[in-house]
Amino acid sequence: MLWSLERMGKYSHHAVRAAGLYAEVLSGQGRHVEAEMLSRAALEMAQGIGADDQSVYVRDAQYALARALLGQGRAAPRQPTPSSSRPRHH
Repeated sequence: MLWSLERMGKYSHHAVRAAGLYAEVLSGQGRHVEAEMLSRAALEMAQGIGADDQSVYVRDAQYALARALLGQGRAAPRQPTPSSSRPRHH
């Protein structure tokens, strides 16, 4: 991750991806508070590079955030899905 930050800068796809993956590793180690902070930073970086909400970078960071929050016994915010955002026809 440090290599990505040093070579590409904070606002690059590589840094966002590395931060999201590292947040998952932290959660796996039970370091959920740190994982939450890093996954939130990854989401902020993704927004800074203009990543689409459906991109792998955003999805990885959202997954890491959800895992970190659940590890802390907190509910993760629900993200709308394409099927849930459409009006229902009966």
